[in-house]
Amino acid sequence: MTFSAAVERTRNANITLADIAAACKVSRNLIEKARMDPDNPNARRPPEGWRACVAKLCRQRAMDLLKLADSLEPSEG
Repeated sequence: MTFSAAVERTRNANITLADIAAACKVSRNLIEKARMDPDNPNARRPPEGWRACVAKLCRQRAMDLLKLADSLEPSEG
C-alpha cells in the first residue's frame, strides 16, 4: 500500500494529517507534500518508518472504539 492510499484510509477513521505528523515526528507540511503526485516538484518522500507510525495510530483508534463500544453495552449480571 502506498503512503497516499494509507493516509486516505486513515482519514476515514478520523485520524488527521496532524496526528500522523505527530506520530512520525515530522511537520504536517511534510505529510501533505508526501501525499503529492511524485511528478510534482514540491513532492517529498514519506517519512522514515511511516508504516509503523500509521499502524500504531490505527491500532490505538481501534482500541478506543472497542472501549467505547464496551461502555455502551449493558453489563451482564
